[in-house]
Amino acid sequence: MILPPHLLQLTKLFHIGFNFITADNIPEPNWRTNRKYPLNKGEFLKLYTDPLRLLGVSFGDTTRYVMLDIDIDSPYHPNNDPQAYARLLLTLERIELVYPVPIRSSHSGGIHIYYFFPFPVSTFRIAALIRVTLINAKFPIKNGQIEIFPNTKAYSEDKKKPSYYKAHRLPFQLGSGACLLDQWGEELICAANLTDEGKLGMFLAQAEKSARSNDITWIESKFEWAYELFKKYIAKYQHHSSDYSEVAQEWKENLELTIDIGWTDYHQTNELLPLFVCYGIVFEGLEDRQELFDWVHQKILATRGYHEYCRHQHEIERKIRDWANSTIDNQYYIKYCGFPPRCGITPHQLVARLNPNTAGINLHNQNLVERTKQRLNDILAALEELPQQIGERLLVFKLNAASYLVKASAAIHCIKTITKRSGREINRAKF
Repeated sequence: MILPPHLLQLTKLFHIGFNFITADNIPEPNWRTNRKYPLNKGEFLKLYTDPLRLLGVSFGDTTRYVMLDIDIDSPYHPNNDPQAYARLLLTLERIELVYPVPIRSSHSGGIHIYYFFPFPVSTFRIAALIRVTLINAKFPIKNGQIEIFPNTKAYSEDKKKPSYYKAHRLPFQLGSGACLLDQWGEELICAANLTDEGKLGMFLAQAEKSARSNDITWIESKFEWAYELFKKYIAKYQHHSSDYSEVAQEWKENLELTIDIGWTDYHQTNELLPLFVCYGIVFEGLEDRQELFDWVHQKILATRGYHEYCRHQHEIERKIRDWANSTIDNQYYIKYCGFPPRCGITPHQLVARLNPNTAGINLHNQNLVERTKQRLNDILAALEELPQQIGERLLVFKLNAASYLVKASAAIHCIKTITKRSGREINRAKF
């Protein structure tokens, strides 16, 4: 069997091994991770060319590309803020990533921005360089905004429980809705009418140009600098632990990093306070109000930038108590993995509010219901006085059409309204 050249080229660009993901080709795919056996080239090609399936891959020790994932709702998506998107690309240009290959990843409208290299480079080193660069430029690295592939995975000392790089969907699978974009995030007109195979071919041609344009020698020269910064300021917040799900682990690390950065300017207290409270409840398990207050208060006083930028120092204790009490009362957060889930009010509070012995009665509505019932009874009594025979009733209709139709319409409306309120309280009229 002779395979098309572009499919063979695809197998050289992307990692074929452990930790691949698959899903049905539907608008909102439910991805499944496979770590039981490594992906091989045959299965890679079979799944990639199957119009009913989707395939995603992870990374090995080296990689020939990096990719940024920007969600459709991200503030850095070009549809939401073209200037923020342009600033993101400019930031990457400063580390000699000068030729992006942006694509719409699927029908959802998210964007994948690829940068390719002429030969494989260290996966972790390039991930650290990208992350340090974006953090220094004040870009948030988190789901829904900006994700980096490969990510800086946590180190695992247990060989039986290795850590893995995140996996991502492959580009331009059949019927996936992917398309090539220009530097402003708009669909390339010249590629709009191409088949999926044609779009893949153009994507691979752009990948070759990107690999020739990005200065990989300069990029590699910055690997150790970025790696040292990563180890000093970021790595301590990454933990490979089976105690947390992957999403919870990332949430925990992001909170720890944000808390460690602390205040960097004025007007940040109301933004940071709930994060301290959140971490104390979820990851420290502090459900007692006083214990939570003491932990948050001690943490805040020792946080970087607090004494310099926080203008609420004269009332910080009150604000901490307000946030802690509000969070606990409304169950905004609970201990990981707690039960029940966040719901705003507890079931006990809900029952108390619905208790007829404690709930106030709305007298206006009650009187309105009683008056409506009385009018309905009067209408039903009038209807019962109508002749029994159909012909005689039609004669009454002809003689009193206008008046009767108004009453009948009112009766029908009232029947529907009161029946909903009173159930079987009103007997159905027999015509």
